[in-house]
Formats: sequence, structure tokens, C-alpha cells
Amino acid sequence: MFNAVTQQIESVAAELSSSALFGTGIACAVAGLIIWLAGLGMSRIASATVGGFAGCFIGYLSYTKSFELLALAAFIGVIVGLVIEILLAHSLGYATFGYNLTMAILTAAPGSVLILLGMIFLLYLKGADSVNRVNANQKFYLTLFFAMVVFGTLEQLIFCKKKITPVGHKKHKKPETEVEPARKSSWRNK
Repeated sequence: MFNAVTQQIESVAAELSSSALFGTGIACAVAGLIIWLAGLGMSRIASATVGGFAGCFIGYLSYTKSFELLALAAFIGVIVGLVIEILLAHSLGYATFGYNLTMAILTAAPGSVLILLGMIFLLYLKGADSVNRVNANQKFYLTLFFAMVVFGTLEQLIFCKKKITPVGHKKHKKPETEVEPARKSSWRNK
């Protein structure tokens, strides 16, 4: 499976210019890093981003190279990502341990995938030999992937967990009683 993915990426990389390859690699790596480290803290944004990347990737894997269809697939992915996050919030209970754990895993895993995808795109700038070394060390990179998912999940559970904000009663201001203005001493009041 790893070979099939890298072959697919290699076919994409062959079609891109070096600047487009660099931009794609940096975009994937930076987006993945943000989602991997802080996905739980910004769960709706992370869900939409992961859904968009997944939709675009699935659209491309179905051999759709039309920009309009890829944009539509990414948009559908954004909607699906948001719906999944909302359904998880309602079914598990927002900011419960189950929700926090599930969202941490569901953002750490795609974040790790995006980081590794960006790394592979950037390695193509150095030549195909670098990617062949990645293919030769698949067990190492799979172990690295699972370690990244575990670390990202734990890091998010420690630093980014959602908390239920208590809905307190607002203190009502005391109604001000009408105080008669102090009467000025005048010849009319006397």
C-alpha cells in the first residue's frame, strides 16, 4: 500500500514544476503540523481542513485532474468533516473525555499524514533516490507515523483539551430607584 501511495505521489510530482512542488510540500507540512499539534483546540477548523484535504485527495485518486472537480471534492470534504465533528460533539457530548480523545486521534492521524506527505513532496525536489530510500524503510516510517499519532494525541489531550465553559447566571444590576434630585435652595421652594 505504501508503494502504491508513493507511486501515485510520484506521478503527481512528475507533473508539477519545482516551485509548485515546493509550495505543495510546504503547504502540506505546515497544515499538517498545525493540525497535528493543535487540532483539538480548533476542532471545527481542523475538521474542515482535514475534510478538504481528504476530499481533494480522494478526488485525485479517482483520476480527476480537473480543477473544478477537485475544488468540488475539497468542498464536499469540508462539509463532511464539519458534519462528522458536529455529530461527534452531539453523540459523545461536547468536551467530554470521549470527545476530546476521539477528536485528538482524528486530528493527530491526518496531521501526521499531511506532515509525511509534505515531506515526500519536498524529497522529490532532491530527486527520486530520496523517495526510494523512504520506500526501502517502510517499517521505520510506519513506526514513525504511529509514534507521531500517539505523541500528537497525548500532546493535544494535555494542552488543547476542550473544557465546558460554565453558563453562569449573570449578575443583574440592582434596579436603580429614582432618587429625587437634591432640591436647590431657592425662594420658590420655601
